[in-house]
Amino acid sequence: MRTGDRRRAARVQAAVALATAAAATGACAVAWPACGKDDLPEGEITGEVATMLEHLPGDAWAVIGIRAARARAVPALARLLEWMPAPPVDRAIAENCGLDPRRGADLAVATLGGGPGAERVFVAIRGSFTRDSVATCVNELSDRTGEAIPITQEGSLTVYGARHKRSHIYWPTREVAIAAPLADDAPAALAALVEQAGVRTDARLMSYVGRVRTGAAFWMAGPLPAAVQKQLARLPGAPALQGFFASADGEGSGVRVILGLRLAGAKQAEAAAVTFRDERAELAASAADPRAAAIVEKVEVTQGGSDIALTASLTPEEAALLIDRLAGMTGLPAPGARPGGAGAAGAGAAPGPAAGSSDAGAKRQP
Repeated sequence: MRTGDRRRAARVQAAVALATAAAATGACAVAWPACGKDDLPEGEITGEVATMLEHLPGDAWAVIGIRAARARAVPALARLLEWMPAPPVDRAIAENCGLDPRRGADLAVATLGGGPGAERVFVAIRGSFTRDSVATCVNELSDRTGEAIPITQEGSLTVYGARHKRSHIYWPTREVAIAAPLADDAPAALAALVEQAGVRTDARLMSYVGRVRTGAAFWMAGPLPAAVQKQLARLPGAPALQGFFASADGEGSGVRVILGLRLAGAKQAEAAAVTFRDERAELAASAADPRAAAIVEKVEVTQGGSDIALTASLTPEEAALLIDRLAGMTGLPAPGARPGGAGAAGAGAAPGPAAGSSDAGAKRQP
């Protein structure tokens, strides 16, 4: 191969690596206003999300947010609701008292910890319920059914039910409930969470979360785990990705997206943006999936400092591809595919003991 051809091939490889990394994170973002050429937008953290971040663990590698009502209004994003956690309490309480994230929650914010995958997940939910309304409802349910449903307190955790139907919830405020849907020992996991520093105390993590608009239907941000960085580093010409920040919202029948990628420095980000623009046609032609090729052809690239943003308006089918790629990066099941029943945060779990339930006995308080 001639020198010029080798250089051109290297540039194409770098562009492919950049797009592969973008697809690997699989995230989308809502367009911010006044996003000019080489001028990245600022994010916005809403008040209710800020409160949740104070009580979710700061050692997470990523934070995910879903606004249920907005997601339901966008067919292409409605699939994401399958990642909402299973009810953290007994089914009867969930159905009667609103503590069902897939039905009664307006907002869910989850942290992923322990590397790629869902080994350590905490989910904060907020909706048409409060701690007091749930307590009132449980007492009424108990009177109506004739079955005693005790509500007890174990340190900072509220326990609903007794024996095999015990469910543990951490209420850091009257309006926010936190569960550990995948923990083998939910009470211990939540008790440890109470003592941990929150997301807002971790400057590195917040530097990514602060880039997204948390009022969007879906958003996700965080530094890439070391294992993912090593995997990407094996790609020929791959840029040194540090992390990502992204969100998604509806635009007509489709989805307006921006995926932000943080590289090792401003020079690397500028080079990656230029490479993507220069090799767009070759990159689209090399895509195995026609949806990926269509996305590449639509993408606009901006760069500011060590960050670049990929922006596009996607069809529902193209958005579905990115959602599937998101599942691949995080280790979460693709929406609609329920291997073993439970999803990333318990979504799709078969009815049975609640996600935060315990078989240990409970001591009823007066």
